[in-house]
Amino acid sequence: MREAARAKGFHCTAARRESAMKAFISAVIVAAALAVGASYLLATQQRSSATAFTTSSARVGDPGENLIGVN
Repeated sequence: MREAARAKGFHCTAARRESAMKAFISAVIVAAALAVGASYLLATQQRSSATAFTTSSARVGDPGENLIGVN
């Protein structure tokens, strides 16, 4: 089986495996960094519903007195 693969040019050298492993590890590190960054960004942008959906004509009092907000 290996001889047939080598005859077709599908041999994988140690240098190719090492290069592929470095690329994979780099991709995992970049994905983790993006996930942490997105989590931080979303956490800083989050607002309570009492703040986010209040307009100038809405009568939203203390969040403890109605169905929204933290109790």
